[in-house]
Amino acid sequence: MAVPLLVLAEATGPYDDPKAWAFPILVTLTLLAWIAGARSPVSLDGPAGDRPVRILRWLIVASLGWWVIATVTSIAPMQSVVGTFGRGMGLLTIGSAALLFFVVQSECRAPTAIRALVDTMLLGSAPVCLFALGQAIGWDPLPRSWDPAVATLKVRSTFGQHIFLGSYLVLLVPLAAGRLHWELGRWRSAPADDRRRTTPVRSVGSGALWMTGAIGLIALTSRWPDGWWLLLPWGALGALAWVVARHADRQRSRQAVTVAMLLALLTAQLTVVVLSRARGALLGMLVGLAVAGFTLYARRRAWKMLAVIVAVVGAVFVMLVLLNIKPSPLGPLAKVGVLSRFSQLTDVRRGTPVWFRLEVWHDIVTGWTRQVMGEEVVPGTRPWFRSAFGYGFETQLLTLDPLSRSTLGNLGARGPGWRAEYLVDRAHNALLDQLATTGLIGAALWLALGGALLAVGVWRVRRSAAGEETVLRLGMLGALIGHAAEGQVGIATTVPLALLWMTAGLLASPPWSAERRHVAASSPPTPRRRWRAVLLVSVALSAVLVAWLNTRWLLASIAYAEGTRRYIAGQPAEAYANFARSTTLAPWIPLPAEAFAYTALRRGGGEPNPARRLEILQQGASTLAEARRYARGGASSWTLTGQIAFAEVKAGERGKLAESLQAFEMAALLRARDPDIMAQWAWAWLEAGEPARARATAERAVSLSDHHWLGSAVLARAAHELGDGAEAARAAETARRFAPPGAHRLLEGLLP
Repeated sequence: MAVPLLVLAEATGPYDDPKAWAFPILVTLTLLAWIAGARSPVSLDGPAGDRPVRILRWLIVASLGWWVIATVTSIAPMQSVVGTFGRGMGLLTIGSAALLFFVVQSECRAPTAIRALVDTMLLGSAPVCLFALGQAIGWDPLPRSWDPAVATLKVRSTFGQHIFLGSYLVLLVPLAAGRLHWELGRWRSAPADDRRRTTPVRSVGSGALWMTGAIGLIALTSRWPDGWWLLLPWGALGALAWVVARHADRQRSRQAVTVAMLLALLTAQLTVVVLSRARGALLGMLVGLAVAGFTLYARRRAWKMLAVIVAVVGAVFVMLVLLNIKPSPLGPLAKVGVLSRFSQLTDVRRGTPVWFRLEVWHDIVTGWTRQVMGEEVVPGTRPWFRSAFGYGFETQLLTLDPLSRSTLGNLGARGPGWRAEYLVDRAHNALLDQLATTGLIGAALWLALGGALLAVGVWRVRRSAAGEETVLRLGMLGALIGHAAEGQVGIATTVPLALLWMTAGLLASPPWSAERRHVAASSPPTPRRRWRAVLLVSVALSAVLVAWLNTRWLLASIAYAEGTRRYIAGQPAEAYANFARSTTLAPWIPLPAEAFAYTALRRGGGEPNPARRLEILQQGASTLAEARRYARGGASSWTLTGQIAFAEVKAGERGKLAESLQAFEMAALLRARDPDIMAQWAWAWLEAGEPARARATAERAVSLSDHHWLGSAVLARAAHELGDGAEAARAAETARRFAPPGAHRLLEGLLP
């Protein structure tokens, strides 16, 4: 209930960072309470006759172990533990989510407990949907998105992007549908007296009060920024009140109002998915609902409902085909809301989302194939080892960018006072992300785990009793299938991952009738104090460590975001201090170190005192070198190192020229089709007295960008020194034509 609401406007990722910060802390505290209340040691074997579940549990343990190995062997180990700013999908988040499977399996075995957890997950989505509906009508108190690519997709609620919001709801819609289906059937079959009973005020009142408070808190943050920090305790308080109210009202009938509330919530969820225009989520939701509904009505031999489901699925398929025929016979519809997005599924023109995904997937597959064959795709790595072990969680920015840069080129974005360049930090495909981060072994385990989970789900559905159990399990199975379908074009984030593992734990729980017999026949176990004490101490220490590490990470994210805002506002000195603080708090994250070095380079260029200028430049260089101790340097890190060393050369430190050349060479290996890197490298060769190498490198820059003024200027100077006057004149003319106004002084000093 708390984590989906968490938003922190001051963080680098206002929507993702607070969730990634709080979730592992809450899970470790949950584990602590679970172990403290356990009456017997935790077993992975489970009840007799549950061999499929036993296999599933051991596969999860094997996956957890492999994730630890992939993190230890990562090219950025600490970054793989906590994650990067704006994502936070490191081992702490991914491992914490998987551990929830075992907690749910242990604690949610009775039907009342299963129903209570499902209701809690659904209740947590209510304010999320209300915020999304508010955004649809123009009320948006949440932080704005800076990304121009998604600026028009305004329905994103507390998740920041339509993709992430859809990924969250695709798991909850089948659960809500299953819960509503069973409650509606129960209400219809109930005696008339039961139908007329009123709902206890405690359950409904506590839920309504909590939702109202959450909306009020977020609305208040526009005037009181510190209100963002109250969302977590408010969510925890709401969860506590919800549990107490349900316990007090459990003997009272709630059927009529329960049906109405579930129907309203399901309607809101479906509306939000459509309004968000998240194509992958909508298709995944339809797949999950279709599979669950088809299975349910096939078991009941309800042929009319089966025919309706088949007709709806067929109509959706035909509509998608017609929307993507050019010219489309559904032309007017292709311009309406979510249908306009579906009409672009076959649009593979350069720059479109479909083109981007296809190119990234192609580059990952071909690059990994070359790597398996022994080619060093990412410079400085061992191909065979990285093919098997991967590069570690949250390293895609260091690995996917070199793989995809050759075909994607430079994709830029601009805003008021800033410009940026899109980098590939996700594969937009769950399997390919697993391949890149955990290698062939991790991807194989992921496939085996997914297959085992679906197999266990089908097995549980077949063995479940007719009625509520079958309906709820089919809802859970539909949720997992929908998530799997959406994951082939989406991005995993904290909250959907947590819901996935909790739903999996519920789906794999023992049959309800067998659990009742087991509880009735079992005797109280004898507690073992030794194992409990060891686990309690271990988990308590882990909770302290996780809280300390994640809090430093979040504070570093806040400092980095503040530095970025200061720099855009024209306050480089303040930005410099913020980036320094962020680097101190999280030295293992390359991003703040690179921002600090970039600011140092700009400040050094404007410093009139030569000694002070060298001092600032050396601080930037040493920060980059320190960051590369924790994580392998990417193209940005090596480019900045080359630029700073070259600036030191210009300031009189001629001994830094070799360092500059080496850094530019490494940057060019990582980003071979970047004309900016090639032009700067050519300039360094020119400064080193190597006009032939300078000319060859400058020609590469100009071939990548015909209008590159710096590459043309270096080419003109190198050609002049080599005696090619005609080439020098042509290149000089190009440089003068395309140079920005602020570069003319530099240009005149560089041209022959």
